[in-house]
Amino acid sequence: MKRHRISIVLWIFVALVSGRAQTNDLFGDAASLAELLDTEISTASKYKQSANDAPASVTVITSDDIARYGYRNIAEALDSVRGQYHVYDHISHRVGSRGVGSVTELNHRMLVLLNGQVLNEWLGGSAMIGNASPIILDTVERIEIMRGPGSALYGTNAMFLVVNIITRDGARLDGGQASVSVGQEAERVFSGMYGASVGDESDAVIAFTTTNIDGSDYYSAFHDATAVDVDQERYTQVFASLNASRFRSHAFFVTRHKQLPTGAFGATFGDPNSGSRDERIGAQVEFSAFTSPTASAHLRGYVQAAESVARFVNAVTGARRFSGDGGAIHLGY
Repeated sequence: MKRHRISIVLWIFVALVSGRAQTNDLFGDAASLAELLDTEISTASKYKQSANDAPASVTVITSDDIARYGYRNIAEALDSVRGQYHVYDHISHRVGSRGVGSVTELNHRMLVLLNGQVLNEWLGGSAMIGNASPIILDTVERIEIMRGPGSALYGTNAMFLVVNIITRDGARLDGGQASVSVGQEAERVFSGMYGASVGDESDAVIAFTTTNIDGSDYYSAFHDATAVDVDQERYTQVFASLNASRFRSHAFFVTRHKQLPTGAFGATFGDPNSGSRDERIGAQVEFSAFTSPTASAHLRGYVQAAESVARFVNAVTGARRFSGDGGAIHLGY
């Protein structure tokens, strides 16, 4: 338990030091109402417009917001949006909207996009928004969250929420960064990112992050017992993009291993061999035929493949193993 105490103290110390700077930023560089209304968004109408002109209620989370509040995944960022709430059951992150969405649902009432590419899985429509998501938040320029029905524009899953994640251009990064951090529950994170211009009108970005979390001891009132050292998690994410004047592309990969301490799905409570593994790989290519202030035409193609394996160990009935895999190829405009 000693390393847990050290990491928690370090996390609190960092939070206190950064919190003072955040207070200055909030009150020293606060945007005016006119600037907020003039924020450029593209999710509400599928073309760029100001937030004041958008025919929907849209919240924008910028890269500065992500750095200021220390969000670690999309679920934590969405938890800050009014009307949304976040539930974590030690295996999956789930977000509900305006009181709708139970802990048994897997985010299939919301649509998640990465630069326009649909990230919802193709069988049940669920969206990975936690650490099994391929999104590296260091690469995110902004997150546009459109509340309310969006199926007229986006079709399936856009029932309560559309989340469009837009990544940074390499030209704006113009350099690299690497970091090592520690946090509570003995969290260790190593990440790196590099972006630069390639020629006159092209840019590229490559980024990765790898995280190991020992987790916390889990007490269950139902079992009246505590599961010790069976909440471990590790995941790795890789992202790359290449953009030109009318051409945009990206690719991603994520793998995640997570122990299940809760005894759910018929598993024995606290069994260290129960858990899940998720992997996903995908890519997208987009070509812009033309763009005007009121309309645009894009040709987009993307491919995804995923595999999920879960193992639930029961001391009486033995181990049960569930697996699923699949892929999707999509062409759109």
